[in-house]
Amino acid sequence: NTAPDADNLQKAGASANVAQLNGGTVLYFNVRKAPFSDIRARQAITMAIDRTDMIKTLDNGLIAPMDSVFRHDSPFYDPSIVQLGYDPVKAQTLFDQLAAETGGPLTFTLYTFTVNVYPVAAQYLQGALNKYRNVKVSIDGAAPPLPCRQ
Repeated sequence: NTAPDADNLQKAGASANVAQLNGGTVLYFNVRKAPFSDIRARQAITMAIDRTDMIKTLDNGLIAPMDSVFRHDSPFYDPSIVQLGYDPVKAQTLFDQLAAETGGPLTFTLYTFTVNVYPVAAQYLQGALNKYRNVKVSIDGAAPPLPCRQ
């Protein structure tokens, strides 16, 4: 269930057992090939996403935005290892640099699961990123991103 689901159930009188998990919506980049072999592409995407707005939109602001794979109260949290902050001006600068060097926009597909909040999170990310110049994001919820090995 999601944070809004739990909130609605509590408002309806249900009791809750709270489990605060680490993580959140995660993007994995294939850094072995373009476009994400260029660190600027990864940095631009990270700085282009307003995590506070994302949590407000997806989870009604009921959980804290993440800047690390660990919550700040986790014994594993290290304040020296956090994501770059939201900086739309710097993100746009990087997107423009990449487009000038490669001859076109940063174009990629977000592969997502089709259950729970994953499609909505992918749509949020797509919308947030496609607002920038020189970025084109599509979503694929049907095809696996990697070949399955048996």
